Amino acid sequence: PEAAAGSVMSLLTIPGSSSCRTPCATHSSQPRREATVPATFRNWWIIRSPLTNFVPLCATGTLVAAATKRRGHATRSGVRRRAFYYDPNGTRRKTIWFIRHGQSEHNVLYHSGQKDAAISLLDPELTEEGKMQAISASGDRLLNRPIYTRDQKRQGLQLVVASPLRRTVDTALLAFQDWLPGEPKRRGWHRVHLLSDLREIGREVVPCNTGSPLDTLKERFKVDSRLIDFREVQPSWDQEDSLEEDYCSAVHARLNRFRVWLAQRRESRIAVVAHHNILAALLGVSFLNLEVRRYGLVCTGEVCSGDEVELVPEVPVVSSTDDQLSKADRQHLDIYSGTVGRLFDFLDLPCPA
Repeated sequence: PEAAAGSVMSLLTIPGSSSCRTPCATHSSQPRREATVPATFRNWWIIRSPLTNFVPLCATGTLVAAATKRRGHATRSGVRRRAFYYDPNGTRRKTIWFIRHGQSEHNVLYHSGQKDAAISLLDPELTEEGKMQAISASGDRLLNRPIYTRDQKRQGLQLVVASPLRRTVDTALLAFQDWLPGEPKRRGWHRVHLLSDLREIGREVVPCNTGSPLDTLKERFKVDSRLIDFREVQPSWDQEDSLEEDYCSAVHARLNRFRVWLAQRRESRIAVVAHHNILAALLGVSFLNLEVRRYGLVCTGEVCSGDEVELVPEVPVVSSTDDQLSKADRQHLDIYSGTVGRLFDFLDLPCPA
């Protein structure tokens, strides 16, 4: 490719791909944002060393040219130097952005009253509206700065972790498509880290909350495989819930395990893409589709065990009365309050705000 300094990076769609299923729900007809990368970060793929070849990476329908080294392996972007930063009070702290996935097929059915049809869908996809919601996420006031700030030592985003269900993986790839190319000087790209502990929860194991087998998942995202880290997803991850004898205790253990996982990660600025119920159980608050909330992770002990990790809401502040709720919040609670209330009673968790 030929490019002059400061020119707009070309974003090209791939009309078709044999590695996608037909029709491909994500890649062949994927909506995309044209040339929205700030001028400061354009031409990120131009490097000084001689190029042996270009490897096309299809970031959810966008062709990205990334140079590889002669040995054929790309260098992953580096991670932070410190696991925590210290707030003015001297407390060790991390910044965590929690995001619920965009509108999916079962959400539409559920909101229209077709609950049986909604829960019968196996690992449902995002709708077209859900894809557009995800694309617009980078413009959210809470995500814009961390996505476009490339200095990871200061304010830039360092890690994106998502549930391995298709709707959350697609949401992460679309929402962070401007972050995934990585930093020019590091000659690499970021990845969406998949974690099975973030899969959705319910009173019973239902298809809409059940993920696809690992081989199926890898085939589904074959075009984006270089942008996804599957290493912590076990082959039997989609069957784990059905194997639990005490589901309530298993959910509590999973929530505790995830808090510790966040605390022990080397990164201090992390985005988490997950589902309504798991986020409500973890944080005690309901989420609309593609709603973003920023929390501080505080570790009060040296080891950062489950009891020593606390997630503190920063922006927006959690409502304390119904008068503080928006119209969309009230409609959301009208739909979910009964089902979620019964679920949380079953799991012995406080009902979310």
